[in-house]
Amino acid sequence: KIPCHKVVLAGTCDYFRTMFVTELTESRSDEVQISEISADIGLTLVNYLYSGTIEITEQNAQALLAACNMLLLVDVKKDIVKFLSRQICNSNCVSLMNLARFYELDSLRKAAHKFLTKHWTELIDTKEMGELQEDDFVELLKSLGSQEDRFRFLQNWIRLGGSDKDDRFSDLIEHVTLSKCSKEFICNVVMEEERMNHPKGMKLIQKAMQALMLADQPTTSSLESLAQWRTLPNMNIPRFGHSSIYHKDELYIVGGMESKHGYLDFVERLDAKSLKWEDLCDLPLGLSTPMLVIVKDKLFVLGGVKGGGHSKMVLVYHDDAWEERNSMPEECRRGAAVEFDGFIFVVGGRNIGNRAKSQCFSYVAQVKQWRTLPNMRLPRYAHSSIYHKDMLYLVGGMVSQNEYVNSVERLDTKLLNWVDLRDLPGVQGLSNALLVIVNDRLFVLGGLTRSCHNKMVMEYHFENDAWEERNSMPEECRRGAAVEFDGFIFVVGGQEKSC
Repeated sequence: KIPCHKVVLAGTCDYFRTMFVTELTESRSDEVQISEISADIGLTLVNYLYSGTIEITEQNAQALLAACNMLLLVDVKKDIVKFLSRQICNSNCVSLMNLARFYELDSLRKAAHKFLTKHWTELIDTKEMGELQEDDFVELLKSLGSQEDRFRFLQNWIRLGGSDKDDRFSDLIEHVTLSKCSKEFICNVVMEEERMNHPKGMKLIQKAMQALMLADQPTTSSLESLAQWRTLPNMNIPRFGHSSIYHKDELYIVGGMESKHGYLDFVERLDAKSLKWEDLCDLPLGLSTPMLVIVKDKLFVLGGVKGGGHSKMVLVYHDDAWEERNSMPEECRRGAAVEFDGFIFVVGGRNIGNRAKSQCFSYVAQVKQWRTLPNMRLPRYAHSSIYHKDMLYLVGGMVSQNEYVNSVERLDTKLLNWVDLRDLPGVQGLSNALLVIVNDRLFVLGGLTRSCHNKMVMEYHFENDAWEERNSMPEECRRGAAVEFDGFIFVVGGQEKSC
């Protein structure tokens, strides 16, 4: 028995407030029995309700979480989640992910998933991995870049789960692209897997071998082989609606979404030489489609969409930490930003009524101030922009919800005047295209037209204001990102896409 005062419990805990101020039996009793909570956890929580302080340890954290969930102690619950997120290791990451799903603790689940993504090879043969729930397993499986790794991971998860999971193999094998495995792997590993010995499995093996044999055939010309696409290692975290930027042999991926309402705060980068991904310090909040620029080796993140709406926030990444700067003077919904000589140029966007704006303003990083510049010639949003040799180029976009444009214009950042260029050919309008500069040529990749997403690639020649069509991308890249490095164009992410 723990002696305490009803007025204190009711004043500090919603659970007890409901119990004591209503006509429940306990409101008239001098003693309340709570069989779901142990005596030591109960005493710890009563002391917290009196003092406002609590000690969370590895020994009591999960029991405290269950009790706080029952007693509606939201603040303590948040503290426990932060504590558990710091304790994630090989021996508990799966159990903590399952715990997070049970109590609907999204931040703990994301932290556990992030750990698993980095350390799955150390856990692949452990009993702990066999306890991973199917939804989390599939999410982790799809984040693996190597299709051979995916197959081995699927084998082990099914084996560790026993006979209860055997019947899931034929459905889950769809998440493995066998045609991207080697012939040796298919012959020595896939065909030796007894769970593939059924009509569906044999058909998948047959298709994969046919694709590999076709890929071995020589190309018709050396010129054609120079304009080809290749697959790179997948990002650690699958996402779309993210932003990317390239700087000093490294490709940075910031924020994005994992579902229609699931905003991500994850940041990662790809070393363009070693082709390895690395997780960086998380954003202070989840964001999709922020604008990115590099100013003097510092990454600036501007605006974007957050859970509560659009943002004017400006963040700076340096020494693996984030710092907040002066906000933009206005929201820049689906606008664009580039950097030149220490200045950040932010152009276009739309208002709350989905009408395009012609705004243009710049940020002087040295004095941390914003200033207004001449407006664009055509108001637009959902356009694309890129900076090259003192010129800011704007391509396509929208002027209203259903009105796409194919116009192109540029701003001379020294003279501060706008000039119209030749319209995009072949389309009546295009929004959200990907832009890169390769060898003094502007490439426009994909984008959204009135009717659909497309895989089109267009090349613009600065010297004669002309467009030329190139080989299309192998797949659509809906809300993905693209950058250039050493003559290569990297296209990453998108809805259900990789790299």
